[in-house]
Amino acid sequence: MNKILALLLVLSLLLSGCVAGTAADPVNTVLDGGVELKDENGVAYGVKHIGNKPRVSSMPYTFDIAEGNITDHTALNKFGHNATVAATLETVWSGSNLYPWMTTVDQLEILSADTDDVAGGTGARTVEILGLNNAYALINEIVTMNGTSVVTSSLTYLRIYRVIVKTAGASGWNEGLITIRDQDTDTARSLIAAQKNQTLQATFTIPAGNTGFITSWYVGSVTNKDTEFELYVRPFGETFQVKRNIHLVGMAYSNRFDFPEVVPEKSDIEIRAMSSGGGGDVSAGFFLWFEGN
Repeated sequence: MNKILALLLVLSLLLSGCVAGTAADPVNTVLDGGVELKDENGVAYGVKHIGNKPRVSSMPYTFDIAEGNITDHTALNKFGHNATVAATLETVWSGSNLYPWMTTVDQLEILSADTDDVAGGTGARTVEILGLNNAYALINEIVTMNGTSVVTSSLTYLRIYRVIVKTAGASGWNEGLITIRDQDTDTARSLIAAQKNQTLQATFTIPAGNTGFITSWYVGSVTNKDTEFELYVRPFGETFQVKRNIHLVGMAYSNRFDFPEVVPEKSDIEIRAMSSGGGGDVSAGFFLWFEGN
């Protein structure tokens, strides 16, 4: 209602030109009966037009977030692939099992299955690790590969949500499977399949001091089997709770939510799938943004 009243006021000013404004007003008349528009700082700005008709452009809120026009808001697309989904639920990631969430902070070990993924080699030379520390704050670092030999991260991590090949040799990609594992138990926490240059891992954790808003999810299966997909959220200190569920047979599906799924700080998100009889091949992902509380 307030927006309608404001528009009516502007139209009234445009038509009459007889209502005087003040320096603090966003709309002010000028001496010749026109209308002057001012921003929140009282600075006048013009209105572009074509043949004296105002030129109007409207941008969706999420587009402004993606362009970086809204401070303290971050857009994210998380996606994964599981080429061998079992008849029981597995996370949609390259590990083909339920994702092993870290419970204690640790340094990471990075190594490849191919000796060419090394500084000066034809494969991956450096990778960037993106994750969260013990305080659930965003951290990242770049590590130089050393082929099949272990390289240890400088930082300690509680979550890893993405690893990217930043530089590579003549081949242009990682030539072997790159494993990112914790130092204490050697459990794989992220994987970069050969020739992908990035983890395919449909998981994420909302950083501390932020709230997440899942706006959509998308899933697909290439096998002619009944495949069930589920979107899960685990609020901090609680259990994983299913938020979306769908069955597919050899097709793709996407859904943009009428109302974003609100996810509190430190909550874990993941997509799981299972295929009738096993042997499924699936991809899935979700879009979200998170903003400071």
